[in-house]
Amino acid sequence: MTEVTVIGCGVAGLSSAIRLQEAGFSVGIVSRDLPPHTTSDVAGAIWHPISAENLPNGLRWATECREELLRLVDEPGSGVQMIQLLEPVEEGKEGERWQALLDDLRTVPEDELPLGYTGGFRYTVPLIETPIYMAYLVRRFQANGGEIRQALVSDLGRFTGADRLVVNCTGAWAGKLTGDSRVFPIRGQILRLPPQPQIQRGFMSHGGPLGFTYIFPRSEDCLLGGTSEAGSWSERPNEATSAAIRGRCASVDRSLTDAEVIDVRVGIRPGRDEVRLELEETGSGPIIHNYGHSGIGHTLAWGCANDVTRLAKERFG
Repeated sequence: MTEVTVIGCGVAGLSSAIRLQEAGFSVGIVSRDLPPHTTSDVAGAIWHPISAENLPNGLRWATECREELLRLVDEPGSGVQMIQLLEPVEEGKEGERWQALLDDLRTVPEDELPLGYTGGFRYTVPLIETPIYMAYLVRRFQANGGEIRQALVSDLGRFTGADRLVVNCTGAWAGKLTGDSRVFPIRGQILRLPPQPQIQRGFMSHGGPLGFTYIFPRSEDCLLGGTSEAGSWSERPNEATSAAIRGRCASVDRSLTDAEVIDVRVGIRPGRDEVRLELEETGSGPIIHNYGHSGIGHTLAWGCANDVTRLAKERFG
C-alpha cells in the first residue's frame, strides 16, 4: 500500500487526507499547526465561490465541495448548517455564474438593503462552524486509522520516496517551502461575539459603501468581519481594525453597536493568482501541491481533494 504524508492540517490538508484514505491509501498528516490553531479554524467559512469563476476548474471544485457540504448538513456533529444570506452588490453589478447553482436566489428591493445600495440578493448556502467542523474532520480522519503528528516541516524531501507520496497543503507558508514567489499572505481579522439570537440571517458584502463586511450567526457565537490585507503577515489583533469592523456591522444591525466581544482572531490566508494543484516529480519522489486557495479554501476544499486523489491514483494506479 502506498504511503502518503499530507503536510498541513487545515481544511485543504484534512479534506485531501480523508479522500485519499477513502481511495485506499495509507495516510498520515504532519503539520506545524493543528486545529484549533490553524487559519482554517479562524475562517468565517461559508460556501461562497465569488472568486472561483476566475480560476481554472474553480467552479467545478466549488460545485463538488457544495455537494459534500450539503451531505454533511444531515450528519450530526459536522458543524455544517444552512444559512440564509443577504448580499448587497455595487450599483450596476449583475449576478454571477456561480449563483446559477443556488436553489432559492431572489433579488432584494432597495428598501431591504443597507444605506447606499440599490441592488442585492438573498439566498441560502452552507455555513461551516469551523470550531465544530475542523474537530469533526480530525475525528473522521483518525477514525479511518490516520495519525497526526505536530512538527515544523522545512523540507518536503524528508518525506518523499519512490513508493511514497507527499501532498503539500501548507497554505500561506507554501511559498517559503517551495520557492513559489506567486504565494503571498492575506491577513484576515474577525470578532467573535456571544450568540446573538436576534440575528437569524447572515450578511455579506464585497464592495460598495461597506466594502468587505460580514455577519454570520452561529450556534456557539456570532462572527463579525472582515479584512483582506494582502501582503501582511501580522497575526496580532489590531484595535483600530476591530473598531472599523464593529462600526460597519453595526450600520447593518444596530443591536451590534455595544455587543460584547469575547475574542478577536487573526488568520493568514494563502494568496496566489491561481490555485496550484498539480503533481511534481522530484528527484526524491512525487509531490502533489494543493495550495493557494486565497479566501475560499472552505468553498473549494472537497473539490480540490477529489483532484488530489485522482492524481494520486493515476500516479500509483
